[in-house]
Amino acid sequence: MFVGVDSDEYVIANKHRLFFTQNNRARILSSLSQIDFVVLLQETSLSGSGDFIRRLKLLHSDVVAYGNTEHEILSKIKDQSRKSGCLFKHLPHRNKLESTSHIAKILQEHFPS
Repeated sequence: MFVGVDSDEYVIANKHRLFFTQNNRARILSSLSQIDFVVLLQETSLSGSGDFIRRLKLLHSDVVAYGNTEHEILSKIKDQSRKSGCLFKHLPHRNKLESTSHIAKILQEHFPS
């Protein structure tokens, strides 16, 4: 499994907070046995559709799965995934709690300051 990690700039611009840097998030994800490769995404990864499609083809991707993100970006990813021959799957969060907020809550419960 290949996992893309959004840039710090993207996270700050879209979530207005940053708990872990891109490198830290990549290091955590790469330690999971289910993940084969972590791809560091640049803030403009989706601005040039040719680059996104080229990456999908280089990785021989069959499926592109994305979590919660803006509708405009999801539509772009879906279109680009199909152009590269990949199945697109949207995996929305089941609860309203953001993943970083969830991690912060767990850390606070188990490791109070």
